Amino acid sequence: MLDVVVLAAGLGTRMRSRSPKVLHGLCGKPLLQWALETARSVLGSSPLVVVGPDHAAIATRFGAQARFCVQPRPRGTGDAVAQSLPHVLPNAKQVLILYGDMPLLQADTLQRLVECQARLAEPGTALLTLSRSESQGFGRIVRDAQGNFREIVEERNCSSTQRAITELNVGVYVFDVGWLRQAVGDLSLQANREKYLTDLPGRAVAEGHSVQTVPAVAAEATGVNTRVDLATATRRMRERINTAHMLAGVTLDDPATAYIDADVAIGADSTIGPGTVLTGATIVGEACVIGAGTHLHDTKVGHGCHIRDSVLEGTTLEDDCHVGPFARMRPGSYLERSVHVGSFGEIKNSRLGPHVTMGHFSYIGDADLGAHVNVGAGTITCNFDGETKQRTVVEDRAFLGSGTKLVAPVTVGRGAQTGAGSVVTRDVPAATLVYGVPARAPEVADASDLDGP
Repeated sequence: MLDVVVLAAGLGTRMRSRSPKVLHGLCGKPLLQWALETARSVLGSSPLVVVGPDHAAIATRFGAQARFCVQPRPRGTGDAVAQSLPHVLPNAKQVLILYGDMPLLQADTLQRLVECQARLAEPGTALLTLSRSESQGFGRIVRDAQGNFREIVEERNCSSTQRAITELNVGVYVFDVGWLRQAVGDLSLQANREKYLTDLPGRAVAEGHSVQTVPAVAAEATGVNTRVDLATATRRMRERINTAHMLAGVTLDDPATAYIDADVAIGADSTIGPGTVLTGATIVGEACVIGAGTHLHDTKVGHGCHIRDSVLEGTTLEDDCHVGPFARMRPGSYLERSVHVGSFGEIKNSRLGPHVTMGHFSYIGDADLGAHVNVGAGTITCNFDGETKQRTVVEDRAFLGSGTKLVAPVTVGRGAQTGAGSVVTRDVPAATLVYGVPARAPEVADASDLDGP
């Protein structure tokens, strides 16, 4: 049986951050979330062991996904693993150990490593290595004259000859649990008062046990220690995400400038324009056009919609809606089928019925609009009275003239009309025209006007 330990003790020192390193985001997820999801795809649904500092933010964010244990003092990776072992499942035979700051590792790479260790005579050890000239501070893999693994030497301890070695230790291992429990307790303190997990594979060789290496793809083995590293990993992950969308039938006009988070879903035959940002739990349907400069966050877009140069957050669009340019949809906005919102329109916490037309320069907040309503240019719902938000209701086929101000709470009846510049302070009956400040229906002509000369 396999268990997994994720080392997440980085405090963000080299990130120049007050937040723990593993809480920094990459394509919509914290670094640690990437490690947990990848490892869980190998382990299954069981919670993993996460070793970190006594930091409430980490425990709060990931407590439900992990058996969280604390490394009270930063005494190295060997000490971190020692702290984790009481939390490893008692019937586990293998333990996969990886870092929480390597988001590009993929599940099939970890699976190959697990399978390699399982084939070794007990108690065997398997570890990931890679070959590249850029060391990124990784330790060197030292081999004997026959090419067999001998030891790992940390970069700070390398001789000039060892520094020239281009085979690097990724820091991902699979150990025999029984052997690890005994061996980790015997690790010696180094000059910096830390215990190195990297000492264990060399010790296994010295004891006559089998140690095998599994090559990793260099693009996967990117550790994040600085914000420069984070930017590099983000770029590579974004390329991976964008490639997957294109292979699934989505057109990206300029993949280099399309920023798409990991959990975003896009339907086939949709087109994503340059400079577009799709974040959070956004879902885009089929045959949509998301034009240049658009930002969608936690937004659901139906099929056949067109959006350009606009910002939508926490919004739902049904099929065949057209939005923009330069529109803004704030959380709680819902556009039913075939709604048109033009330039500089803003909507907040409102529902627009099917075929509503809101051409330009209008604000609809805390309102419910029926089907086929026309919203004239400059229309505003005055929804805040200084203390509470009030709702506005506009029923089917109402016509709001340009510059109308709707002072909530107010209802405009079915088929009613407001004249340009009207300030509506009371309910408007169905099929009634009102205008003026405040808006009123036309009065019956004065009787004196009916008398003859």
